[in-house]
Amino acid sequence: MRNHTAGNHLSHKNLARLDFIRSINPVVAEKLKGMLQDHKAKEKGK
Repeated sequence: MRNHTAGNHLSHKNLARLDFIRSINPVVAEKLKGMLQDHKAKEKGK
């Protein structure tokens, strides 16, 4: 259960970071979002 809680915290941190970057530069935010999703998919594939 602890890992699940930590995972939610990290997701929340990433979403907050994306919102902040999107407020500055929407194009960079979309690229970063794609990179994070690719990384997450690779981690699940291990």
